[in-house]
Amino acid sequence: MNVLKHIAMALLCMSPCGMCVAQKMQLNLKEKDSYTLRVLTEQKTMFDGMGGKNKTEHEEHDVALALDVKSIHGQKVNLIGRYSKIEYTKHKRSQSGADSLVVNGSEKKNNYYSILLSNLTDKPFSIPLDKKGKCGSLLGGLDTLDNHLFDNTHIKVSDMSKMMSRHRMKNTYGERTVRSLIEGYTAVLPDSVVNVGGKWRVKHGFMAMVQGLIDVEYTLEEETAAAYVITGKAKIGDTDKPYVYSYNSVSVNLYETKGTVDTRVEVDKQTGMVKAGRVNVNLKGVAHFLDLNGKENNNMAMPLSVELKQKLQ
Repeated sequence: MNVLKHIAMALLCMSPCGMCVAQKMQLNLKEKDSYTLRVLTEQKTMFDGMGGKNKTEHEEHDVALALDVKSIHGQKVNLIGRYSKIEYTKHKRSQSGADSLVVNGSEKKNNYYSILLSNLTDKPFSIPLDKKGKCGSLLGGLDTLDNHLFDNTHIKVSDMSKMMSRHRMKNTYGERTVRSLIEGYTAVLPDSVVNVGGKWRVKHGFMAMVQGLIDVEYTLEEETAAAYVITGKAKIGDTDKPYVYSYNSVSVNLYETKGTVDTRVEVDKQTGMVKAGRVNVNLKGVAHFLDLNGKENNNMAMPLSVELKQKLQ
C-alpha cells in the first residue's frame, strides 16, 4: 500500500507544472531588476452619423515602457519608468486609396509630431507599485507634457494648436496610459492560493483611453513549469457616471454603454510579471462631446463604437 502511495505521489510531482501543491501567485520583483512592457495596440473608433456620414478612425500604437526596480520596502515597490519607444500609425483613405501616416518618436525627425513624441521619450518618472500590481500617483517625468512638450519644435503653431496637441498627448501617453499599461498586466493576480480552474475577481482600469473601472473575472486556466496562464472576462454595463473615452484631442462622455473585455496573459512564476498577453475590447455607447475644459456639449451626441486589440510582447 505504501509503495502505491509513493508511486502516486511521484506521478503527481511529474505533472507539467512540476509542482504538487497550489502556490500563491504574487509579484516577486527584486531591486535593480529591469523589465520592458512592449504593447502593440490597434484601435478603431467608429462614429455613426458624423457630418451625415459614418466615420472610422483607425490607429495603431507601438509603445515600449522600460521599468527599473529602484527600491522595495515591505509591500511597496518603487519603479523608475520611461517610454523607450513611441510609434504612432494613423490609417486613412485618400483619393489614391488606402494610406498610412507613421510617426516615430525614436527617429527624432524634423516633423512636428515626431518631435513631440521624442520629447516624451526617455524621460524617467517614479511609479509606486504595491504587491498586488496596483499603481499609486506617478511622480516626475510626465511633467514634460506640461513644461517641455514643445521643446525644439522650431515650428510656429498657434496657442490653440498647442492646447489641442497637449490634450492629445495627455489622452494618449499621459499618466492614465502608464497606469493602464502596468495594471492591465500586473493587477491580475488573486489575493489567495488558487488551483487550476479557480476563479477570482479584480477591479481595475481596462483601457488607457477610458476613465472608469470594470470588474474582471479571472480564471487560472493552466500552470506550466515556468508560467501561469490566466484568462479574464468582463461585461461593460451602464453606470451611474458616464465613462470618459478619449482619442487624439477629442474626449466624450459615453452613455448607455455596453461592451465586453476578453484577456489572456502568461505570468512568469518567479517574478509575477506578465511575459506575454493580449486584450480585446468591444465597446458601444452614445457619445456626448466634451470641450477642452471637460464641459459637455449636449448638442453634439451620436452613437460610437470602439474595437481595440492589444498585444504584449
